[in-house]
Amino acid sequence: MYKILISVVVNLLATGVFAQLTTISGTVTGNSEPIEFANIYLVEAERGAITNADGRFIIERVRPGTYTLRVSFVGYQPYEKKITASYGDDISLDIKLEQLNVRG
Repeated sequence: MYKILISVVVNLLATGVFAQLTTISGTVTGNSEPIEFANIYLVEAERGAITNADGRFIIERVRPGTYTLRVSFVGYQPYEKKITASYGDDISLDIKLEQLNVRG
């Protein structure tokens, strides 16, 4: 009887803890094309990701809080935005990078 009760309590606690974490995902484009290998970084969390061939990224299990999101890729202006992760809310972003104006 006690084993069942303990199992139920542990499962409820585990579900509650994981439900509070946020997933931050999105797409990075430049010149209307996806950018592969762009660097995505949450400064305060010291965590990041790299975009895939479709320009998509995902950072999972982010604790609630306010973060500075930085996106960079060679030949493009860095992008920076403050985002707030809330309990259980997932964040989806479409980020468009601007090319650097290089004059030679």
